[in-house]
Amino acid sequence: MAVITQFIFAAVLCPIAHADQFLSRSALRKDAFEEAVFSGLTGVAHNASVQSVKREMETMFSALPKNAHGNLDPSTVRYALHRYFVDKHGWFVKGLDPADANLDFSTSGMVKEKATKYIQDIFDKKLNGRGVGLEDLANFAIMVADLVHAEAVEDLERVYSALRFDLNSELSLKDFDTAIRAFLSEAIVFDAKIRSRTEFEIFEERARLSYPEYDDIVMWARDMHLFTEFSKRSRDNPFISHGIDFDHASSFMKLIVHHFGSLLNMECQTMKDDLVKMQIGDSGRLLVSDFYGNRDLQLHESFKYLKNLGVVEESETYSTRLVISNYISSKSRCLPFSGYYAVCCPDECHRLLGRFEREFTAPVATPEMIIDVVSRTVSSSMMSPSNVSATLFARLTKIASTHGGKVPLHGRLFKQWMHYVYPLECSFPHITGTVNAVNQDEWLVIHEEIDDAMTTDEERLHFTSSRSGARIQVDDMPWSDVEEVVGFHHHQVQDGHTFKGCLRLVMGLVLLVSFLVPSVRGLSILWSKRPTSEKQFQHWSV
Repeated sequence: MAVITQFIFAAVLCPIAHADQFLSRSALRKDAFEEAVFSGLTGVAHNASVQSVKREMETMFSALPKNAHGNLDPSTVRYALHRYFVDKHGWFVKGLDPADANLDFSTSGMVKEKATKYIQDIFDKKLNGRGVGLEDLANFAIMVADLVHAEAVEDLERVYSALRFDLNSELSLKDFDTAIRAFLSEAIVFDAKIRSRTEFEIFEERARLSYPEYDDIVMWARDMHLFTEFSKRSRDNPFISHGIDFDHASSFMKLIVHHFGSLLNMECQTMKDDLVKMQIGDSGRLLVSDFYGNRDLQLHESFKYLKNLGVVEESETYSTRLVISNYISSKSRCLPFSGYYAVCCPDECHRLLGRFEREFTAPVATPEMIIDVVSRTVSSSMMSPSNVSATLFARLTKIASTHGGKVPLHGRLFKQWMHYVYPLECSFPHITGTVNAVNQDEWLVIHEEIDDAMTTDEERLHFTSSRSGARIQVDDMPWSDVEEVVGFHHHQVQDGHTFKGCLRLVMGLVLLVSFLVPSVRGLSILWSKRPTSEKQFQHWSV
């Protein structure tokens, strides 16, 4: 395990002033955390894990906008880490959203939602504001992953204590299974803290009620543990009965948190397939009336909650529609598995964007270059590459015209364009500040008067009784010309400024020479006619 993990374990697990804070999954000790990160920075620079993460991030890093030092600015760092964790583990890490950039860290206590921002502040101090390079970005990613692992171990320790298991003794397979189930129950039930074996049984039943796939998750965890046991069987002494010590349990926690996202992917794909069957043409949209009318769907959230998620389109000219990709990627589909992250459905648009990044290795591209890649790229829902309509090509050209002839690959307008080319993979990007989506648990905290986020029979009847629909054209779907870019690519602009500066210098020299040549010629003529005596000179000068 990397050196930094040891320091972060100490920061996360160290006692806090109040017992309630110690039990809270969101509390951290700020001073210990800062010391851990500073101490750990020097211990991982040449670690094999860092080199591996660097290779995984290299293509994306090369295509992201850079500052004057060739590094990533804070907003771009958050964007890069968000994509990395979503693609690798299915983690939607709290605090990597650009909207969290101005969080306040003046208090002595620090919530886990702010941990990533705080790490970035420490990096900025270490790097003197020059931005984050590829190796530092890999270090950053490993720090976050180690924090997640440390939290899982902390939760497992608390579960051991609640179940009266000795940390210094080996557990039987049956007791270890109980501990893992208690851990999973806490992760699934909102704000659950098991304090006894009786409470564990209560919380496990609550987990089954709130998450019908709970038993499938338990089966998956058991299978993973059996696989790990089988893989190391050749290294164990067959004549010694091996129990499960806490070091082994801690290592298994790392497997749980790293691979849990892949388990949710199957559920997300099933949900997507069910919705696609109801879509209007190839629009990636379906009527809300069809959504509520399909009794085979597992969940039907209330319309008010769907609007909060930003997944519906309303207009006076057409029936209300649900945007499939936005719904699949919404917080309604997320499981808040940790104080640091939630597990949500994968963002399939990342893979498509990665194709453009590999092709261009630059943050911008011309419309023609983009169309060429689209003509050779298929998505999970397309049997053949997309044919870009004249309307979409015109929109792409317009995006380029507002950016000096090239399209920023990491801007809102290009993502909006991608949504219409790949409507089932790329979600529609709302303008920052227009949507403030929350998960279902948070929704219930906001609305104390309701018991869940689901629709009522009256609401369902209202929508299903007013069904009307028609084929959707591209021109019928929303389009906003508001641009928002991930970061400012200084090198591109700097090169332009350098060229313009050189051009000004050359033109200035040409003008200077054009002025000096006749002047020098005139002086040379006057010098050749210089008087031979002082008297002549005085007369000539008059």
